Amino acid sequence: MIAGTNRVEGRKYAETCQLSERAVAALIRADLKAAVETREIPCGFKFRVRRRTASYSAAIDITITGIPAGFRIYDREHLRTGRPGWMSTEASAIRRRVEAVAAAYNYDNSQIEVDYFDVRFYSSVDFAWQLKDAEREVVFAELEAERVPARPSQSVQESFIEWVAA
Repeated sequence: MIAGTNRVEGRKYAETCQLSERAVAALIRADLKAAVETREIPCGFKFRVRRRTASYSAAIDITITGIPAGFRIYDREHLRTGRPGWMSTEASAIRRRVEAVAAAYNYDNSQIEVDYFDVRFYSSVDFAWQLKDAEREVVFAELEAERVPARPSQSVQESFIEWVAA
């Protein structure tokens, strides 16, 4: 944090502050690849790093497009009970690690109290929708096989949709 401000800089911001968002996205891509090679992130993960720009802002979106065999994105228990908090502990840890890679190149001088937002770029990290959909179908099928429905004709997925709509 810089004295007298709310400004927080990532550990690689100072050395890259003159670079464009395109160059920063390339550096993030390289850091993620290196993290997989050094096992900071387990083997089998693949990432897509894209930048978006608007008139006064920029964003770097990181999508996890590949996961190792057996890795679970969803917390099965949360899907079964319908409680919030859908992401598994392992998926949440990977997401935080990827967010930290992007944050290393960013700064944040925002003052939320007065709706003032000042960042180098906005960022998001998420699993690809194809991975989430495929796993959700598998988890719902597993839960369906284990479950005695509240109503004989109600599936787990229908129960989940009812809960979300409520």
